[in-house]
Amino acid sequence: MTTTETLKKLAEEEYKWGFSIDLDTDTVPRGLSEDIVRLISQKKKEPAWLLEWRLKAYRHWTTMREPKWAKITYGPIDYQGITYYSAPKPKGAAPKNLEEVDPAFAGLDLVRGSSRELPIHHVLVNTRDDSGHCASALVSRMS
Repeated sequence: MTTTETLKKLAEEEYKWGFSIDLDTDTVPRGLSEDIVRLISQKKKEPAWLLEWRLKAYRHWTTMREPKWAKITYGPIDYQGITYYSAPKPKGAAPKNLEEVDPAFAGLDLVRGSSRELPIHHVLVNTRDDSGHCASALVSRMS
């Protein structure tokens, strides 16, 4: 069996390794157009100047021809078959300070910024068990 045949066979197999996540997502329709660019910009709550910059870039992209690379053979890219935006739907409000974080963090040595009123971006958690082994974890969230 050739490498191409092996890869095609693997790509067509049902996933069998057991890991999967079922997320509720916010996904735009496939394809790329000015309407999709506007929709993505709206979802990301971008300012008007950034939307105009993206639309200008999209319009320029539509005038471009795909380069022909030497000694590389591949089929045409279906740009209208690609999903350009998908994000998990929020499950609720994120914690605003350490007091709102899971009580499991109580008693741990937490290192973070100086102001307790700022939104949490990164929290370094250090802990030590009875035998003296240490563990650290960086817990992050986007604001």
